[in-house]
Amino acid sequence: MRRFASILLGLVAAASASPYPQAVTSAIAPAAPAPSGCHASYAGEFGMAIRMKRADSDSTPVACRNNNTLTMTLSNTIMKDDKQRTAYIASNRQFQFDGPPQAGAIYTAGFSVCDDDTIALGGSKTFYQCLSGTFYNLYDQSIGGQCGPVQMRFIKLEDCDEGQGVIGKDV
Repeated sequence: MRRFASILLGLVAAASASPYPQAVTSAIAPAAPAPSGCHASYAGEFGMAIRMKRADSDSTPVACRNNNTLTMTLSNTIMKDDKQRTAYIASNRQFQFDGPPQAGAIYTAGFSVCDDDTIALGGSKTFYQCLSGTFYNLYDQSIGGQCGPVQMRFIKLEDCDEGQGVIGKDV
């Protein structure tokens, strides 16, 4: 009987295990709530641009949706790209998309879209762009002297004629 119970427990554990054993499949959000004027969900798709942290502009930038546009959605603080990969903060503090997030992910939820056209994570609208060779990666905190504060800028996407680009301003 004891052996049967051990086998049964092993089968139950195997059946309930994640199909991605090295992945995070739960929503993990920062403890701090979103800043005032930020929303946990957005109806529709949007894009993103990075801008140096500075004063707010007076209009929401608009860009054309095409095959090369990073298109995102936000539902209940979980951001996903058009391939249904989850936006998250990896164990090295880097912002990235994966489906599902890698093991050790710090945050897989807690994103919001704000009235000032920024994207927040928990209570912060500040991210960091850090030089890595000849390109930059995004992080939720500074990881060294090669980093500077930036904001993720919300961009409204519209269907446009072929060849048209950004039709708003200040991206």
